[in-house]
Formats: sequence, structure tokens, C-alpha cells
Amino acid sequence: MFLCVNFILAGFLFRPIDKFLNKGASFELARLRLRRLPLLSSISVFMIGFSYSAITYQILNYSGQIKPGVLQHIYYFLVLLFSYGGILSVYTYFAVSRFTLRFKEFLFQSQNIQFLPENGKFSRRLFVIYPIVFFCFLFLFVDQAFISKSIDFRKQGYLFMDLVVGLLAIVIIHIMVTREITNSVQTLLKSFRRVREGDFSLRLPVSAHDEFGILITDFNNMIQGLSERDLIRDAFGKYMTKEIAEHIMDKNINLRGEVRLASILFTDIENYSGLSENMSPEEVVSMLNEYFTVIIDVIRANKGIVNKFIGDSAFAIFNAPVNDPDHAKNAVRSAIQIQQALQNKTFLRNIKINTRIGVNSGVIVFGNIGSTDRMEYTAIGDEVNIASRLEQMNKNYGTKILVGENTHELTKNDFVFSKIGNLEIKGRGRRIDVYKPQF
Repeated sequence: MFLCVNFILAGFLFRPIDKFLNKGASFELARLRLRRLPLLSSISVFMIGFSYSAITYQILNYSGQIKPGVLQHIYYFLVLLFSYGGILSVYTYFAVSRFTLRFKEFLFQSQNIQFLPENGKFSRRLFVIYPIVFFCFLFLFVDQAFISKSIDFRKQGYLFMDLVVGLLAIVIIHIMVTREITNSVQTLLKSFRRVREGDFSLRLPVSAHDEFGILITDFNNMIQGLSERDLIRDAFGKYMTKEIAEHIMDKNINLRGEVRLASILFTDIENYSGLSENMSPEEVVSMLNEYFTVIIDVIRANKGIVNKFIGDSAFAIFNAPVNDPDHAKNAVRSAIQIQQALQNKTFLRNIKINTRIGVNSGVIVFGNIGSTDRMEYTAIGDEVNIASRLEQMNKNYGTKILVGENTHELTKNDFVFSKIGNLEIKGRGRRIDVYKPQF
């Protein structure tokens, strides 16, 4: 009879979960039931155990197997209650809790359903469970002589059997408690090993609703952050060397604003409008991607960063945000190598591209520029504007590379230059010399 009652109660407790799985009912009801299922199952088993203990006690009492005495009656009833109700309810709690953990993992893997951590405390469960186990131990092992004298056992072996069964139940409960803890810890340790090996795709199901659930949620958030960090590093790596990208990601730079002696390189395609006017948009994009690949590869090889693309123009910086004492030399070398790479190369439909380059060095402000919603790491100042104007001056002189006097001064022992004129700095009341490197 008690077994039938247990099956009926189990069917009632699982009904919201069954409706969700088989009838498409609300997941919220199933989630709430999963959350409370261990406790509700434990309470139902305790009530069944209470009923069984009460009936057993009455049978023993009416049959005269319990000798008179209030303390004997109370003591024996409590032994029955904690044996059939307490221990079994604790066992049920952890057994059902383990089931819900596995079921949540199944939902996560099959339907990508993730549970949120709640405010449960594992210590609260231990606070309730271990006193129950303690009293079971107390009732089963204390004062054996008192029990044996109060109960008319035909064989004293019955008492020994009860003690063994009680001890075994306590050991099983202890194993279940420790296994729940160690399983969660082992899962996290294995996951950390995978992350250490570079697997950032890992996500763990939040199956527990206590501190372990919070810990797993924080673990998933950490992996998400590492994954985004890895993605950003890859994105940076498309425009700079891996070493520079890692340097930036390790936060060894000042992005809030700083003044540096650095070099700037501007490139712009000659007669871009004429080249692209008869192309489809897809062909224009394809041609520019091929062209910028050449630009990026050269600049990266010389420790520079392609800061941005503006139409057919590219803007590169050297000595920011990562230190490069040879920034001016690397900038000029990049300009020369870009021209050399383009000399014998064609793009798309055998199209020849000529590019103009301006290089300048000086004291430049670097930092994150923009609004609170969107910011961009870039360079600003007169020296940046001069580099842009030097690129445009190539039209006037029929040249491919022009550098400012600051860059010339820093690299005159490394390259051969020819002075071809000077440039007036608007608003500054001065002029600077302009040089063309030989290549």
C-alpha cells in the first residue's frame, strides 16, 4: 500500500515536468518544480515513513511487544520514525537532487536551456541533514541495554540487525553528501583544464541552486570573457602583430590619453575614382581587400598598427600604443616596402594600383577618442595633419613617398633622401622641409 502511495505522489510531483516534455506546457512551472523537487520528494517520503512508523508502533503496542512505560513508548516510536522517516527522507533528498542535476544537464545539452543560480545554501541543507543523521545514530546506538529490556525481542539478533542497517544508512547518506560536493568540484577542475588548453567554447549547465550554481555561473561568465578577449585579440591581430595584440590585451598600455614621440603613415590610392567607376560594388570591395592586405602585412612586419581605413586610405601609427624606439625608421621602411610590393603586383582584373604615402614624426597625442557609447583609439595633433598633407603633396611633385623634416632627422643615417621643397604649416607661421626617400 505504501509503495502505491509513493508511486501516486511521484506521479503528482513529476506532472509539470512531464507536461513540459511531452505536451509543450510552460517551462516556468517545470523549472519551479525542478527547483523544489528534492524537498517535496523528501517531505512526501517522510510523511509516508511517519505513517508507516505510526502503524508499526500501534501493531507492536497492541500485540504487547512493547513493555509499559511512557519513556519506552516515546523512545521506540522515535526510533521507528527516524529509521523509516528520517533516514529515508534524507536519502530521497540527495537521490532526487542528483536526478535533477542530471536532468538539468540533459535540458542544457538537448534544448540549450540554462538555469539561473538561486540563493540556496548548501550549508543549510547540511544543517538540517546532519542533525537528523545524528539523532538516528543516537537512537540506534545509545543505551542498547535499555532498548533490549524495553522490547520483548525473541532474538537479540534483531537489535544487532537494526544497528547494522542504521549504520549502513548513515554511511550511504554521508557518501551521497560528499559525492554531491566532489562531483561538482571534479567537473570544475576538468573544465579548468580544458580552458587552460585553450578551449573557450566550453559552457557548463547551471544545475545546482546553491553556491556551486553561483560558482558555475561565474565560471561560464569568465569563459565568455576569455572568449571575447580571444576574439578581440584575433581582431587586433588582423591589423598588428600577435605580440602587440597580446600587449594591448594584457593592459600594458594607457588608453586614456598620453603624449608620445611617434610616427604616422598615410596611404591613398592614386586615381581611385577612375579605377573604381566601372566596377561593381563587390569588385571594389574585393580589390580594396587585396590592396589593404599588402598594406597591412608590410606595416605589421615593421611593428606598426593600421589604426583605421578611410575609403581607399589607410592610417598607420608607429610607437603607439606599444613602445618602438625605431618607429621613424620602421615607418619609412614600411613606406618603401609598400611601394616595392606594389610595383609588380596587380589586383582583381589585372588592375595596377599606384599609391601615395606621407610619413611624419613628432609629438602626438594618443588615446580613446569618442563618446561614452563608442570610442576609438587614435592619434591627433599637428604632426598627424602634416603626415596627411605630405601624402597629398605627392600629387604636386609626382612622387610616391614624402616624409617630413622630423622623420628625415631621425632616419637620415638609415636611408638616402632628396630634399624637394617645403610645406607651410597653416596657423603656425612656419614651414617644414619635405624629403623624398630613394628606393
